[in-house]
Amino acid sequence: MAASPSTGPRADQPATDPPPIAVAGGGAEGGATRSARLRRAVIAGHRGDREDAQALVGDADPAVRAAALGALARLGEWDADLLERALADPDAGVRRRAVTIAGRRAARGTIGTFSASSDTAGPADRPEHTAGPADRPEHTAGPADRPEHTAGPADRPEHTAGPADRPENTAGPADRPENTAGAGDADLARQGAALLAATADPDPGVAEAAAWAVGELPEPARPRRAVPVLAAVAGGHPDPLCREAAVAALGAIGDPGGLQAVLQALNGKPPLRRRAAVALAAFDDPRADQALHRCLADRDWQVREVAEELLGSGAGGAGLDSAASDAGPDSAGPGPEPTAV
Repeated sequence: MAASPSTGPRADQPATDPPPIAVAGGGAEGGATRSARLRRAVIAGHRGDREDAQALVGDADPAVRAAALGALARLGEWDADLLERALADPDAGVRRRAVTIAGRRAARGTIGTFSASSDTAGPADRPEHTAGPADRPEHTAGPADRPEHTAGPADRPEHTAGPADRPENTAGPADRPENTAGAGDADLARQGAALLAATADPDPGVAEAAAWAVGELPEPARPRRAVPVLAAVAGGHPDPLCREAAVAALGAIGDPGGLQAVLQALNGKPPLRRRAAVALAAFDDPRADQALHRCLADRDWQVREVAEELLGSGAGGAGLDSAASDAGPDSAGPGPEPTAV
């Protein structure tokens, strides 16, 4: 993909791009094996070894660099400088890891502080947010797109597989005092601008995670251009998962300026229509209510189910019967004839 349709975020970047993370020959111990360095990076986050984690973030191996980013986040060393440097990394997996960490921290209100769970659970592990792209090719299996099943981009295979996300990453000395360094408004704004810029990343996995993360940002950290940029991604990104993540993020933000893009998404394929139906709950607008009533006649049963739940148990059956009788048995509902997913 040569370029993303959402070129807007570049306006929010600093005039000078941050320097990429320096890549060392093999970590502090040049002769150490990759597995040993990877293990050191993970352990550093549990033992409070900031020096080791900072050294390994410049390792030659991308998996080690990604694990070191997680360790630094666990130790409360996350700030805009680190995020910007990580987003300049040549490896897409490292960039995606950085975006996902920032999104997780934003979702928990810890974007500039340390939290025991800030880097131990991904968007797919949280039932509470209307984020993006957890429902991949298995979209049609079960009512996964109900409002309580709207997770983020943790199900796309990571480029930087390794022990950083194994269950043992939730153990260790997590309950230390919070480190509030970097929690100022300026730092938050820089992180938000960096995440919005990442929606234009040439790697779809990074762009998808970034769209989700922007939807998680607290208002002080959300760039003013966030809604139009997400609307552009939702309406024109070549990757369907990026479009889904952007629609979900618009629903998470709930700004009236994003409603038109969500309504337009109801003309997409079933997975996008499900995201849009969930996102409509965030908008107090007659057009959103009308669109939900049209969703009662959608050919995809999960879209219909979301609409029934959002409109109330009584509205579902009556509205569906009325819509079906008006439209006829072959009506395609608010979207085109769905294809197999």
